[in-house]
Amino acid sequence: MSSFLERHNIPVPEPPIAVHDDAPSAVRRGVYTIAIQVGVGWADLWVLVRNRIAVSNYSNTTTLDQLVIDAFEECEWYEVYDLAEIFYRAIYSGMGTLAETYQRLLNNTFRKHGVGWWMNNGLIERRGSKPFEETVHSALDALNSAKLPTSADELQKALHDVSVRPKPDITGAVQHAGAALECTMREICGDDKKTLGQLLKDNPGKIQAPLDGAVEKIWGFTSEMGRHLREGRIPGLEEALLAVQTAAAAITYLLSKWQSG
Repeated sequence: MSSFLERHNIPVPEPPIAVHDDAPSAVRRGVYTIAIQVGVGWADLWVLVRNRIAVSNYSNTTTLDQLVIDAFEECEWYEVYDLAEIFYRAIYSGMGTLAETYQRLLNNTFRKHGVGWWMNNGLIERRGSKPFEETVHSALDALNSAKLPTSADELQKALHDVSVRPKPDITGAVQHAGAALECTMREICGDDKKTLGQLLKDNPGKIQAPLDGAVEKIWGFTSEMGRHLREGRIPGLEEALLAVQTAAAAITYLLSKWQSG
C-alpha cells in the first residue's frame, strides 16, 4: 500500500546524496525488513543469504531471523546491494507484482538516508543528482521510442559501468557513452562507417554551431579517455558522470531535431 505522501503527491525535499561506498545500518535493515513486509519468510531469506555470502557466526541453534540479521551486520557494503537484487528476483519469481512494491519501498529508504543508489527493474544502479537521472533516462526513453536499440544498449551499459560495485568501471562508462552518441549520429546521418567527428564535418547544420563544437569535444573526450588510454590519465568518477550526462543530453537533442524535421 502506498504511503500518505505518495497517495496525495506531496513533495518532500530529498536529503542530499551523501553515501556511495557504504550501506548504513538503516539500509541494511531495510533490505530484509521490507522483504519480510511484502511476505517473504525468514527461512526463505536465510536460504538466499546463505547461498550468497559466508556467515562467520553460523550456528544451527541460532534462530533464522537472527541468522539473517547477523549476516547483514557482517557482510561487506556492496553485498547488501547484491542481496537486494537477489531478494527482488526471488519476490518477482514467487509473488509477481509484489516485487515492485519491494523496489518502491527500498528506493524510499535509499532516498531517505541519502544513499547514492537506487533499484531500477530489479537492478541496483548508481543514483546521481536529479538532473543526471532525468537526462540519462530521457535519452534512453527517446532512443527506445526511435527504435535505436544499439544506441540505447550502449547508453545503458554506460549507466551500468558507473554502477559496478565495489569499484565503478570508469573507462567503460566513458567509452559506452561516446559509442551511444556516435551510434545515434550515424543513424541520423545514414552513415554507419564514419566517426562522429567526420560526420559533423560532412553534415554541417545537423547540430547548430557552436554546439557542434561542444558535441565534438565531448565525443573526443570519450574517445581519448575511453579507448585511447595513457598511463596516469584515467578520468575520475565525476568526469565519467559528466561525460555520460552530456552524451545523453546530446542524444536527446539530436533525436528531437531529427524527428521534428
